[in-house]
Amino acid sequence: MKELYEELVRSENYETNNYPDVTFIIPAYNEENRISYVMDDLCGYIYDNNLKWNIIVSVDGNDNTKDMVSSYSKKYDFISMDTSKSRSGKGNAIKRALINNSLIINDTVIFMDADNSIKFNDILNRIKNINNNDVIILNRYYKENKIPFLRKFLGRSFNAIIKGILRLKIDDTQSGYKIFKKNVLMKEINSVGSGSAFFDISLLYHIKKDDYSIEEIDTDYEYNNNTSFHIFKLTVNMFLSIFAFKFRHTKLYDKMPEKIKIKLLEIYYKHINE
Repeated sequence: MKELYEELVRSENYETNNYPDVTFIIPAYNEENRISYVMDDLCGYIYDNNLKWNIIVSVDGNDNTKDMVSSYSKKYDFISMDTSKSRSGKGNAIKRALINNSLIINDTVIFMDADNSIKFNDILNRIKNINNNDVIILNRYYKENKIPFLRKFLGRSFNAIIKGILRLKIDDTQSGYKIFKKNVLMKEINSVGSGSAFFDISLLYHIKKDDYSIEEIDTDYEYNNNTSFHIFKLTVNMFLSIFAFKFRHTKLYDKMPEKIKIKLLEIYYKHINE
């Protein structure tokens, strides 16, 4: 019986740690009040299990987030930080982290928010699904998670429009928790022009267009209302971005003179793509 127990323990430990090598990309805009919970979970797990994983935190804003991440990076050598002096937008923060650190990124890449709304254990339980897919999205809406009515209504309405206009059959494009195969992500990232929150949709659109596989998986989600985003402004910009993106991929746009294209892009980046 003792030998059987020891064999089961060895098998369980092997299964627990038998993950692909992972890089976590965390965009952080003024997250000094929340990011420590995420960093403690990630750092503790990576260090305790002696994994060849790493974390890249892409910091925007002017609070103490940079100093907090810096203190973690001095303690753990698997943490890198990428910074911007001004707010560059979620998409630009992620793109910057990927491009500037391409040589150290592992074969599996996970985008995760700094708000701890999806617990690290839930993410761990989904990592192995990437073996049979190119992208995994942790969907916040498949389960009966407690999301405020207005936010859920705007999110579901927005998603319906995405499906109708862009024909992108994904139920939670805006989930901040996604798992990618590196080769797919790095190939498609160069096709993404948006640096705003619309970045997710643009990236998934190009991934889907090239026939890569995307799977959505249900997850436990805890809404965190301590957000640095203005929900109404963000929603309006996202709706405008849908139509701008759709127009950008029409034959009419392709036939336009370059001067007009440049002017339209200037207007978009100045007033919408924030």
